[in-house]
Amino acid sequence: MKNNLKKIGFMALVILLMILTACGNNSQQSSGGSSPSPTPSDTASSQPEPPKTDFPIKDIELVVPYSAGGTSDIIARTVAKTVQQELGKSVIIVNKPGAGAALGTTDVYNAKPDGYTLLMTTTSPITIKPHDGSTAYTWNSLTPIMQVAYVPQVLMVRADSPWQTFEDWLQYVKENPGKFTYAVSGIGSTGHLVMEQLNKLAGIATKVVPYDGSGDVMAALLGGNVDGAIAGTADVDMGKVRGLFTFGGKSEVFKDAPTLQEKGIDEYINLTIGLFGPPDLPRDVFDIVHDAFKKALEDEEVLQSLKEAGIVPAYVGPDEFAKYLEQEFNIFGELYTKVNG
Repeated sequence: MKNNLKKIGFMALVILLMILTACGNNSQQSSGGSSPSPTPSDTASSQPEPPKTDFPIKDIELVVPYSAGGTSDIIARTVAKTVQQELGKSVIIVNKPGAGAALGTTDVYNAKPDGYTLLMTTTSPITIKPHDGSTAYTWNSLTPIMQVAYVPQVLMVRADSPWQTFEDWLQYVKENPGKFTYAVSGIGSTGHLVMEQLNKLAGIATKVVPYDGSGDVMAALLGGNVDGAIAGTADVDMGKVRGLFTFGGKSEVFKDAPTLQEKGIDEYINLTIGLFGPPDLPRDVFDIVHDAFKKALEDEEVLQSLKEAGIVPAYVGPDEFAKYLEQEFNIFGELYTKVNG
């Protein structure tokens, strides 16, 4: 009997010790003891960081979908010098004009998304050209990296022309419908649409003559092939041309040229230039490209060179730039319908 009692007492003691041990472990886990289960953040922090990209390992092509000498081309060549210093590789400017700037834009749209093919362009082929149904892309197909600058669009005439003021010109075009010819960088470009809108608002008629870039536009004007030209002030030879008015903001080059709004006409559109990449540009490559170009836009020599060319440096980050592109796409869609309706 005594032996049985001893055995029962021993077993009870063992059970009691097991219970106490289990309670101690539970208490330690619930109170944040020395061996808690790992949280998701702890697990992530224990993992090795992914390897960083070695981009760039070769030269970069910066496509300009206009002929050499125009606004986009001037900006591209100005910032490229600083960008290649930042990246340690050459930035090669490739002019691919044609199809209202859609040719070069399409090449970048179809390019491999590795960061070695980029696009510097006005927003025209992005936010206007898709409205005519001729492009494989639309406003949000490419990767917007940043807005770079904007340029007031000016109606220019030769310095020896008979039109000294906006009023002189307006009277002439009203009395001579369809005779005034003006050059622009392609059908469906910003310059083309803003002038066609002015035709409707002012009840006048002018004749468009398209070229492959604003450099060609200015050559046509100075060569006497057209009566006027709509282009950015980066392309101006001040001694040979006169600015009659601007379609957007005031021009720092043609300070005396009034805006259309100052003349009672409700039209205000500037020429915007941005940097784009192909669709699905990897984030690590995107960041490297973005930071290099943004740093170039902060360089004092770059800023001074752009301002002297009549270009307004105006950095806008990728998210806000994307919102702007959507807004401009919708605005130009309405304008395109009005002009072609």
